[in-house]
Amino acid sequence: MEVVERTITVEDASVFLLEAGSGSDHLVLLHGGRFSSATWRGLGSLEVLAAAGWHVWAFDLPGFGKSSESQIEAPIMLAALLDALAIDRCALVTPSASGRFSMPLLVREPTRFHHFVAVAPVGIPPQLEALADCPVPVLCLWGENDLTIPVAIGEQLAQAVPDGRMHVFPDASHPCYLDAPEDFHRELLAFLDENGSVR
Repeated sequence: MEVVERTITVEDASVFLLEAGSGSDHLVLLHGGRFSSATWRGLGSLEVLAAAGWHVWAFDLPGFGKSSESQIEAPIMLAALLDALAIDRCALVTPSASGRFSMPLLVREPTRFHHFVAVAPVGIPPQLEALADCPVPVLCLWGENDLTIPVAIGEQLAQAVPDGRMHVFPDASHPCYLDAPEDFHRELLAFLDENGSVR
């Protein structure tokens, strides 16, 4: 499965991205503060998910990896990036620091997402009340030994939304996908298939 590299201009930033697959349904992989799109490439995630029929995208968020800094508010930049790629709706995987992009956008424009996968993202507590009527299925994936964002925060998110579920990876740390990539891919794909996949 070929992974294509591209750089596009979005608002005031040059954004580097990886793309794999040709399906009509989009799956977007964000990344944590110590990582970039290269993390997903190294784990083979683009190939695994594209082989399952998804059109997969992994971005270097502004100021990370090969993307330049941006002065645009984080959720506005994420919306602009999706617009630039003509992604009307997508499944979104959002780990750690990428939550400052994704969590506010989920509240403001939930129709942009048909699945939302929270991998211990930041910014959950301020959004919990606003998510009480969230129409999007939410999967919370956490490492049992997460010392950065406690498992209890994930449980709060899973309980706050009408269609939420929680999975904890035994003995895994904050970036649980690094500790258990095969289990991570399996849980992600099962959620996408079981929860009203648009395919």
